[in-house]
Amino acid sequence: MDFDEETVNGFKQIITEGLACGAFLDPAAITVEVDGKHIANRLFQNPPHMIETTLKLLEFYISRANVKSVISFTENDQALTAIVTQTCYKMEIPFFVYDLENDQGADSQFVRPEVVPCSVIIPYSINENQVLEIIGRFEQQKVPITQVIAMVEENPMKSGFSGEIEYITLSDWTSIKNRIKLFKNLTNEKMEDLMSSFG
Repeated sequence: MDFDEETVNGFKQIITEGLACGAFLDPAAITVEVDGKHIANRLFQNPPHMIETTLKLLEFYISRANVKSVISFTENDQALTAIVTQTCYKMEIPFFVYDLENDQGADSQFVRPEVVPCSVIIPYSINENQVLEIIGRFEQQKVPITQVIAMVEENPMKSGFSGEIEYITLSDWTSIKNRIKLFKNLTNEKMEDLMSSFG
């Protein structure tokens, strides 16, 4: 599967619009966690064109990286697990779940040599330190990671990553907020309430 830059950007625009509409229609889709507010990955699953676009984009990036398996860094996120499971099933490559909440050391995740290098998919990226910490967890366990895909980037990354690791994001909060600002017939109060959901 191969797409040109214009097609990839078109897919990302579809995803951004879907997330913006989802956040508008379902205020509970912005969850408050210990480390801040995050958009729920269930918004990637509906309507049908949203999940199809997401799966195509994930398959494109994973195929391009030439990895042999995918690790979902879920923190018990059932929606993300479902999305990555569908992607890996379609691609016919192994899928591993890293449940940070219930498996602190992830020692139960034994990645065999024949299924590395791996791509790691995370529900959101907060900043460089968070992404580097995730990469570090796998480096400590000698699991070769060559790609990190964030479903949503919450803050623009100030710098790239050294070495062989590719960092990808499907959408970002700035684009989602800018799309929401284009909504018509919203009162100032409603717009302020929506914007406050993003912190």
